[in-house]
Amino acid sequence: EEDEDVDSVSPHIVLPSIVEEGDKFRKLIKLTGRAKHVLPRRLRNGKAFQTACVAPAVRCIEERCFAKDPTPSDYNIIDISKIEFVAFSPRCRVETIERFAFTGSSLRAICIPASVEVIEKSCFYDCRSLQSVSFEEDSSLVRIEESAFAKTAIRYFEVPERTVSVHATAFRDTRLLVLSIHPKNEFLLVKDDCLMTKDESAILGYFGSQESFVVKSNVTALGEACFMGSNLKSIAFEKPCNVTNICASAFVGTSLAEVLIPSSVIVIGDHCFSGCASLKKVEFEPTCQVEVLGEKAFNETGINVFRIPESVVEIGSYCLAHCASLKQIDWEGEPKIGKLGWGAFSFTMIQSIRI
Repeated sequence: EEDEDVDSVSPHIVLPSIVEEGDKFRKLIKLTGRAKHVLPRRLRNGKAFQTACVAPAVRCIEERCFAKDPTPSDYNIIDISKIEFVAFSPRCRVETIERFAFTGSSLRAICIPASVEVIEKSCFYDCRSLQSVSFEEDSSLVRIEESAFAKTAIRYFEVPERTVSVHATAFRDTRLLVLSIHPKNEFLLVKDDCLMTKDESAILGYFGSQESFVVKSNVTALGEACFMGSNLKSIAFEKPCNVTNICASAFVGTSLAEVLIPSSVIVIGDHCFSGCASLKKVEFEPTCQVEVLGEKAFNETGINVFRIPESVVEIGSYCLAHCASLKQIDWEGEPKIGKLGWGAFSFTMIQSIRI
């Protein structure tokens, strides 16, 4: 019975659908639903395997299941992260591939089962040999989370038919040349190097290499981390501008030197411009309606003077913290501030606040 999951010749392992809780091979527990003491002999002998075949009973590939172990120990007789291919049973019922499931592994190619609905955060992060990701027909995939395929060798990727959400950082630091959308997908489109909602009202991610970008007037939201880590040095907004929300981390790590916030903007999200060391000038249009400056929204920037519009009612924690060049805060009109976050102006060189 102990060898029923493995043949005696091929360098492949069929991961058992049942491994006892508390077994010393605890990495494999994450694939299981029932209990069994016996593991394949080849597994116990520490042989190298090239392919893992996931059994039909498996519903979830859990956190760090195939990930490279940063702290290998004696009970890790095999390094499961060396597996290059993962095959799924034709009757596969896996619904979720959890965060970090394959992080740092040697995976080269994978075909995601049609049953999978979510690919979680950093699932395939740092799989530097991963070149091919495909999906079975009639894929149920709804969401691809942040950094899911970051730091891989993927060059072509088609978003499946039912996918509603792809995080802007899903393909960060990859060799991606072409991002396409399944022809029947009714939620997303790719246009002007941007991943957008089908109605073009929100920019979800920018995959271009240009240093300047103009936001079209039909856009109402800049999605979370949409320009994060891009080559962007300037951003402009087409008139009339209808952007109301600049979401969290939208411009983190870019090289913007200055930005003019349109009067239509109401919320500047957490970490929005955080870490933009080149950003020295932020201005708001005269009829500005902005109400919220999020947590760490302008943290670690090169701003010298910052003007807070009269419309602002909330400033998040550490909003302008660690701005080493910041010397002056000007508060326009009669302040309506209702919430001033902890350390909003900490670790700066502020000499005066004018109200």
